[in-house]
Amino acid sequence: RGILDGNSAPVFPQPFGVKERDQFYIDVSYSGWGGSSGHDAPMIAYDALLAAGDSWKELAHRAFFHGGDSDSTAAIAGCWWGVMYGFKGVNPANYEKLEYRQRLEEAGRALYSLGSKEDPVLDP
Repeated sequence: RGILDGNSAPVFPQPFGVKERDQFYIDVSYSGWGGSSGHDAPMIAYDALLAAGDSWKELAHRAFFHGGDSDSTAAIAGCWWGVMYGFKGVNPANYEKLEYRQRLEEAGRALYSLGSKEDPVLDP
């Protein structure tokens, strides 16, 4: 993708539509089923995140909706999205009634507080 220098924007082949992406996901997979292993699922999620920029919709098209094992790639990409953008662009229907939402929010605040002085959740 041409990003080794840490400054360049990622470069994708043209065209790189659904058909081409699905073939790429198959090519990087161990089993011929993109996203089905701990090797290729993070790679597909990362590639989708690079291509999506700050568009949740584009991330969904690339990481959630493909012909392989997309539950893993969606979970990984969605997690990384949350770290980078929070809920930006995410439809509230995707999280308002989330099972264990309160627990997840508390865990997120606690993790954040480990690296920040802004939210000392772990202090007694």
